[in-house]
Amino acid sequence: MSNAELESTLPFRMKLANEKATNTNLQSQLKSLGEQLVFEANARKQLEERFALFKSRDSPHESQKHRTSDIETSSRSGCPPFANAYRPSMQVLPRSCKLLDYYGANVAYGTLQQGGRASSEFYKILINEIVDVAENGPLEDVVAGEIILWEKSCTVFI
Repeated sequence: MSNAELESTLPFRMKLANEKATNTNLQSQLKSLGEQLVFEANARKQLEERFALFKSRDSPHESQKHRTSDIETSSRSGCPPFANAYRPSMQVLPRSCKLLDYYGANVAYGTLQQGGRASSEFYKILINEIVDVAENGPLEDVVAGEIILWEKSCTVFI
């Protein structure tokens, strides 16, 4: 092959190299989207399980059949379990706590309020400081000084 013929193929070789780079980039993006899809599917499955558990606790008869421990519930949700289990006979003192999202990230600091348990799954928390507010996140419309309900399996006492 002569130099002239070799030079005439240069635009095609450059186009081929660009196409290979684009293909590699698209494959990388596809792999990343696949991993994200798996992650979101697992998160959705956990939320569906939690919702089913929460829904089953609405009915007293169902609640007796499907009662689980705090540790089992928190291990499914990904939130670390808190150390001291609530007992109805215990006096609830204001306690500082850290609020976690479903992925275990710290989103706020607060104080457990008197009468602290709003239900079997939630605490009443006075928000002291918001650390992270994500768009469409659980604390998007919350301000410091507000009392909110927060899932007990995502509450860590400090």
